[in-house]
Amino acid sequence: MNDPDGGILIIDKQAGMTSAGVVSRIRRLLNMKRVGHTGTLDPFATGVLPICFGRATRASAYMLHWDKRYHVGIRLGYATTTMDIEGEAILPIADVGECRKWLEDESRIRQEVERLVEEKEQRPPMYSAIKHRGKPLYEYARQGIEIERPMRSIRVYESVFKNLWEDEQGYPIVSVELMVSAGTYIRSLADLLGQRLGCGAHAAALRRLSVGHFDLQKALTLDELESKIDTLDAHDWVIPVADVFTHWDQYPLTEEEAVRLSNGQSFSCECVDSPEVAFIHKGRLIAIGEISGGLCRTKRVFVSAESMRR
Repeated sequence: MNDPDGGILIIDKQAGMTSAGVVSRIRRLLNMKRVGHTGTLDPFATGVLPICFGRATRASAYMLHWDKRYHVGIRLGYATTTMDIEGEAILPIADVGECRKWLEDESRIRQEVERLVEEKEQRPPMYSAIKHRGKPLYEYARQGIEIERPMRSIRVYESVFKNLWEDEQGYPIVSVELMVSAGTYIRSLADLLGQRLGCGAHAAALRRLSVGHFDLQKALTLDELESKIDTLDAHDWVIPVADVFTHWDQYPLTEEEAVRLSNGQSFSCECVDSPEVAFIHKGRLIAIGEISGGLCRTKRVFVSAESMRR
């Protein structure tokens, strides 16, 4: 790894691994402490998990609120305690024979799937990493303790029915693609679909397709990352931190201005005020900040003053 500013890796997380476990393994692979993810992906889920390392970890907070796209397989027939395949089935479990009727009523399922875009609020599930008095909710749930959770605003921008088939046990699986706001629980939407159909449901499979404009196109599994660790730079697997701020106003810096910003110093300019500015020098993100009252000010600096002198 030759980039002194760090960067971003798009990991295609495999099922069975926690997001924290992914971070831990990448720390060992990169021999670097400053590594972090930009939003938890459930252990049973797969797909896009952006990982920031080095000084690029300073950009992670700006990615937490990005919209996300998912593909989910929803099993009809019974709900579970966790709303996914990892929980215990909640009685009653529908008879497989009764469930087969849904295979013949695709239009009703399609209608209910499309209705999910109407959801504006959601109560976080008890089996979640949200903390209450310093402990994640799932720890209370495992002890059988119910914690009151306020409703949260969400957006379901797209809810598209893709397919319907029968699994090995005879239960119907509804394939749905969703685009949602950050903080939306897909397994809660799966549970809601079951309630509306009157048959119980849970997320049987979940794959994150994208986080913001980062998708699977440049994603690596952890095994692939390990095999390519010595050639990551040469094959452009490392995404520059500037790509996080492509939608911000861009300000090209002179050498002198870049040095000043790398030291956290402001400078005067004749520009229109802007609250979100990416300050760039020769294609390299130096800092992000604002332009106000004829001054360019930093909020986060992504290069060291020492690296600017090299």
